[in-house]
Amino acid sequence: MAWSFLRVGDNPWTTKTVDHLCQECAVVMANGGSVFIYDVPQRSGHVIGWHQDILAQVAAFCRRRKAVSQHTESVPQVALLHSQSHYYASNQGLYAMGSALTPVTGALFGLLENHWHVDVLNEDALLRRLEEYPAVVVAEQTHLPTKLVQALERYVQEGGHLVVSGAETCQAFRRILGAKKRGNLREETLFVGVGDESVPVTGPWQPLRPEEAGEVLPLLSDQEPERDGLGLPAAISNRVGKGTVVAVPGPVFAAYGRARYPRLRAVIGRIMKAALSKPLVELSGPPSVQLSLRRKGNRLLVHLYNLGAEPTLSPTAHMVESVPAAGPLKLSLQCPSEPKQVSLQPGKQSLGWSYKNGKLQVAISSLHIHEVLVVEL
Repeated sequence: MAWSFLRVGDNPWTTKTVDHLCQECAVVMANGGSVFIYDVPQRSGHVIGWHQDILAQVAAFCRRRKAVSQHTESVPQVALLHSQSHYYASNQGLYAMGSALTPVTGALFGLLENHWHVDVLNEDALLRRLEEYPAVVVAEQTHLPTKLVQALERYVQEGGHLVVSGAETCQAFRRILGAKKRGNLREETLFVGVGDESVPVTGPWQPLRPEEAGEVLPLLSDQEPERDGLGLPAAISNRVGKGTVVAVPGPVFAAYGRARYPRLRAVIGRIMKAALSKPLVELSGPPSVQLSLRRKGNRLLVHLYNLGAEPTLSPTAHMVESVPAAGPLKLSLQCPSEPKQVSLQPGKQSLGWSYKNGKLQVAISSLHIHEVLVVEL
């Protein structure tokens, strides 16, 4: 349910714009959901005419996308664990979430903004469907059941790609990290080096000494990668059996949940690439453009939705007045055979594409709010 209205602070409620509502609906449709919009008539029961004009435009936007949104299935790529064990150990009552969701929401934002397709699964769903996913992310989830930890260890041995983060979570998976503890927890702000730059992340950090594992990103005492290295890794990668585990012994995902710093997004991107270097779909574009990979019959559907906004949003201005077009975008999709047809929906727009060595390459000049790349196999 999308509200047709919002308010800032204690100011009166006001109706959202067409672009704002279309953007909200697009995210739901892109993930296979249904959506309805809540509108309020006058106290007399009179239906406000100009509200209905706005809703009619939004309804037309949704219906144009119905055929490529309804009755679709997610194509498994990255499973993000939303552990009930962690949640109920970390929340503050039924509706007081406290910090229980911060690592999961941070991981979800970070993955989507790096153009990964993500499904959020609890422990039971993940155990049932584990073999379907090329990659699994366990973002600072604590109090994990032994059964789940052992299942994920087997998953890696058999060819899966696992990302674990957080000092306590890394300790739960210590048997497969390829590294040992090196000293006590550091409850302080340290820096993660990313290229020639760095970003601060407040601990706890668990210093690690890599043995079989290799360093992915360095941990720094201050901001300068060339002079402030601690000789400790901020992220490591270890080959285990047929699979890979990437471990981050600090709370990078919770940090991103609290503050979405661009360099921290880049850190998350490097971590994911170390875990799964060749995803099914890759997108070159701004972080405001996100994707959802769906399937319907013999068609692969790459939903692209644009979360940009003009003018710039703020705590006192969070109405999306208009969505600026994003682009150009470049998309690469692994396909077992050359597609029969490739188009951009709605409207079955033709576009240039090429296929070579099992990979479909598509260039999209511009994306407004929501378009769907339809690949007929």
